Amino acid sequence: MFFKRKGHIRRQEEMKLYSLMNHFKERWEQQKILVSKSVDPPESVLYELKLLEAKYLFLFREARSRHFKKSGG
Repeated sequence: MFFKRKGHIRRQEEMKLYSLMNHFKERWEQQKILVSKSVDPPESVLYELKLLEAKYLFLFREARSRHFKKSGG
């Protein structure tokens, strides 16, 4: 009984982690495109780019440390 609940909670947390990873990856890629098309990007845009990259890479490492698989299995 307890093990089924634990597995269900783990799957929910993995899905949250996966959706956060996707969210930050998309924002990071959009910001990279914006910077690449910009002639002289403001410091705030460059700062946000680095911040998004750091957040995405942190979540990526967290998923790897948990041996997370996108398929859920």
